[in-house]
Amino acid sequence: GGFTNVNSGTQNRLVRLNLNGTRDTTFNIGTGIVGDVRALVVAPDGSVYAGGANTFAAGFFRPHLVHLTSAGAVDVNFNSSSLTIDNDVLAIALQGDAKLLVGGQFTTFNGTSRNRIARLNADGSLADNREELAKADPAVRKAACDKVQAAIVADDAAGTVTMTLAQPWGPFLATIAQ
Repeated sequence: GGFTNVNSGTQNRLVRLNLNGTRDTTFNIGTGIVGDVRALVVAPDGSVYAGGANTFAAGFFRPHLVHLTSAGAVDVNFNSSSLTIDNDVLAIALQGDAKLLVGGQFTTFNGTSRNRIARLNADGSLADNREELAKADPAVRKAACDKVQAAIVADDAAGTVTMTLAQPWGPFLATIAQ
């Protein structure tokens, strides 16, 4: 989120809490995240993908999307500093094949046109094979699309965020969500 304090201690925008509400000190992201976190997903291995208006995580330049290990360290092999996303990530869905579906206000992803939705490999690179996504289990596709849609159509401080899909994705997503 946009917070900078948790339980009277400094913690910038991302924290893992214990069941009793105290800060989990085994999850340490150092200086935290610069810029609001708007989307979050925890992988089965306990690692965390965070997206939003963020620019830096624990001192590393990670524009709009970061992968943290289960201990909170920045995964330097994911979304390297050379990867560019031109605007906020507002939704993240982890697919069964460990690929990510991300949605947001971006129009380019690493220099490639991706109007508000992109599918990523485990290392943060683009997974361009849209036909492969169409072959995935329909329940997985629908769940991913529902999660992206629900997160995109969200109340924001500036008003409601609306996701307008690019022509190639609009009919495609409607088809795979059925």
